[in-house]
Amino acid sequence: MVEPLLEAGRLTFDLVKEAKTQSARPGDPAADRAKRALQFFDMWHNAMNNAGKVEDPRVLTFLEEVQRATEGSEGDLWDVWKMAKDLDEALPAAAVK
Repeated sequence: MVEPLLEAGRLTFDLVKEAKTQSARPGDPAADRAKRALQFFDMWHNAMNNAGKVEDPRVLTFLEEVQRATEGSEGDLWDVWKMAKDLDEALPAAAVK
């Protein structure tokens, strides 16, 4: 179950990169791109929660990568960072091995 979720989650990086490469001027679609990244990661986050107890260290690695990709961001990308951090902290200790 974890493998397809991790594979799908990788799209987060494309969406974050796309959002960061555009200016944040009013009316600029970058805000929409950041919102898409947040919406996608939120759905991924929900899927991970629904998957139940996950004890795969690859999930921890993925969440750390998401945090690095969104670190220092504001707005919707900060929300992605916060969700990744919260899920990272909620992982069972067995996932940290």
